Amino acid sequence: MTPKYKKIIDSFIKDYDNNNILPGDTLPSENELMKEWNCSRDTVRKAMTVLAERKYIQKSQGQKSTVLNRKEYEFPVSRITSFQELVKKRNLNASTEVVKFEIVNKSHYIYNLFNVPKSEKILEIIRIREIDNEKIILDKDFFLEKYIGNLNKEIAGGSIYEYLENELGLKIDFAKKTITVEKPTKEDLKYLDLKKDTLIANIESFTYLEDNILFQITYSRHRSDKFKFFDFAQR
Repeated sequence: MTPKYKKIIDSFIKDYDNNNILPGDTLPSENELMKEWNCSRDTVRKAMTVLAERKYIQKSQGQKSTVLNRKEYEFPVSRITSFQELVKKRNLNASTEVVKFEIVNKSHYIYNLFNVPKSEKILEIIRIREIDNEKIILDKDFFLEKYIGNLNKEIAGGSIYEYLENELGLKIDFAKKTITVEKPTKEDLKYLDLKKDTLIANIESFTYLEDNILFQITYSRHRSDKFKFFDFAQR
């Protein structure tokens, strides 16, 4: 049986995620919550403490708790999920700006990572992802040009994977991912809305087609205060 304090927490988070509770709202008093949930004061306080620790609310001595602005966006680590898929799934207010779309110089370090000859052409795409009027993701993608057909800047402003899979029929098989937390670079500071001392969560992805063909390398740089990354593990 689920403990009562966890039910209070789960109910709050559900209302928060569905915008039934908004930042700036005040919660009912301890006495009111005790009556609503038919529980003890200790149970209410335990639930409020957990919500405060998770940055959902701010507790004040002798006053009602205030709901904080705690918007985090979840990205599954174990799946290849595009930004547009996240936007559709979460019904987010989001946009994409393409700030770079060009073939890289033959001396670019990325040739070594792809392990291809200089005769191959590699396309670099840099996109700023904005959610709720905040620029919080900087995506840097490198593609082997021979696999991406007539991909253009307009398509890149939407969903590249939708074009590759539905128009070109590419079979994207798997990706190797590495997640690191770093200080922001000059490029991050230039393109993202960063607060003082905000760290960057960088997801480096090497994405493969069928037959183990590496066709894409991505550096997806996220504001660390806006995202959490999750996986599902079984013993």
